[in-house]
Amino acid sequence: MSVDYDAIRRMNIKEYGEGSRHLSYFTDIYSTRTHFIFEVLQNAEDALSRRLTGGPAGYVHFHLHPDRLEIRHNGAPFTERDVTGICGIGEGTKAGDYTQIGKFGIGFKSVYAYSFFPEIHSGNEHFEIRRFVEPLAIVGRADEDTLIVLPFDSPEKRPDWAFRENVSAVDSMREIGEAIRKLGIRTLLFLRHIEEIKWTLPDGTAGQFIRNSEPVANRDGLRKVEILDQDDDLEEWRIFSRDIEVQDAGQSRTVTVETAFFLEEGAVTRAGNTELVVFFPTEKKSELGFLLQAPFKATKARDNIKSDDPANSQMIAAAAQLAADSLGTLRDLGLLNVASYAALPLRMQDFPEGSVVRPVYDKVREALKTQPLLPADGGDFAYACEAKLARGEKLVDLFSAEQLGALFGKERLVWLDASITDSGETANLHTYLVGHKKHSGMKEWELEPLVEGIQVTPETLASKLHAEFLGKQPMDWLAKFIRYAMEGAQTLRKVPLIRLASGEHVPPPSDKNAVPSAWFAPKDIAG
Repeated sequence: MSVDYDAIRRMNIKEYGEGSRHLSYFTDIYSTRTHFIFEVLQNAEDALSRRLTGGPAGYVHFHLHPDRLEIRHNGAPFTERDVTGICGIGEGTKAGDYTQIGKFGIGFKSVYAYSFFPEIHSGNEHFEIRRFVEPLAIVGRADEDTLIVLPFDSPEKRPDWAFRENVSAVDSMREIGEAIRKLGIRTLLFLRHIEEIKWTLPDGTAGQFIRNSEPVANRDGLRKVEILDQDDDLEEWRIFSRDIEVQDAGQSRTVTVETAFFLEEGAVTRAGNTELVVFFPTEKKSELGFLLQAPFKATKARDNIKSDDPANSQMIAAAAQLAADSLGTLRDLGLLNVASYAALPLRMQDFPEGSVVRPVYDKVREALKTQPLLPADGGDFAYACEAKLARGEKLVDLFSAEQLGALFGKERLVWLDASITDSGETANLHTYLVGHKKHSGMKEWELEPLVEGIQVTPETLASKLHAEFLGKQPMDWLAKFIRYAMEGAQTLRKVPLIRLASGEHVPPPSDKNAVPSAWFAPKDIAG
């Protein structure tokens, strides 16, 4: 038995009146008319979350015709609550609960940018919606799935709707077709129930996105997500999730925050287009190389999040901690290499104090400073306090970890990966480690070293290369060191690198014409 549409219609007329002009702003509340596509996907995701488990994979199919758009999904059929919600404004089934996707109760109204009389066919419910809020029974269609039909009718048929821009059927078909083509792989990334999005255009062009998601063994809150499109392009992600309690307006709500890292060739890689995500991307840029997703309180157009909202601040803080905690897991799974650090918030000037995602910068920096997360020479990872960064790969080849520790009076010191230099792809990581002071126009920013003295240069070595240390080194190493010093490290030429027959160490003579006072027999020099 279907819902009493007459009762809902009378209730809504009483609530909203018989006119429609005061409701018209819902047709252009979004930055683009085609935003309704995401609203429909959100409704489908919620419907799929309510269906019985064990059924076929959840899907949404957009079928564009010259005169209409048909959208099918296999979520739970409409209930009376759904009918009331989709016909209401701010009173949908998710109103007041921002942990749900379609939380405003106005999202579906965006379809009115193209269609006056949208139809719903779902289970026993068959109705069209007139004047935004008035359901009217129509002839049903035999279909096991939920079917939404958006006819491209013209404003000329409704003089009282002159407020709506005149969008012809041809224009509607073209705009919607372009928007559907632009649906990207990431449309599915943070969804849990829609596993396939399919689309068919009037010219027969078809496409799809298929998502495969599976938990990572022995890693709570971590799943591997792969999404494939019709061109066999594949994106692979690791998504970390954590449930937190958010205090908002005197109430406590459990919400899920997530962070997603993009993988290429088996390692984390910097992702582009990393706007903050509320199930789908907003227009709020993050400057991160990975994604943050949470049920942030967004503007009604869902194109931005409210930066000054206390609940959002709590979710950002939790997402920041989650991102920092994720690094150790990515390391242990062998998913981090030197190039992976380009995905992290390294450029302090991109995350000024007070910016929305500054907590992410702070938490990641704290983790890199206190946990064994820095890429060391040989493929291992090191604590910042036990690491040294060489200025020049030859220093890494010349000084062993034991020699390095002896020079700096530490029980353990290791070299960081020698590919970290002040130019090329690792330049930002190099600056992040050693610090930098820069003037940019009228502004000045200063980045402190991650650990003071982390960089080792010939200049910093000169004061530590005393005779006692050099006297303990084997002759073949000493020969390599002398060669290194003579090839360009001017500062090191002043250290006592010459070993006399007596075993004493003295610096080379300052006068290049001086008669040598020491020599090495060829048999004593390896190489």
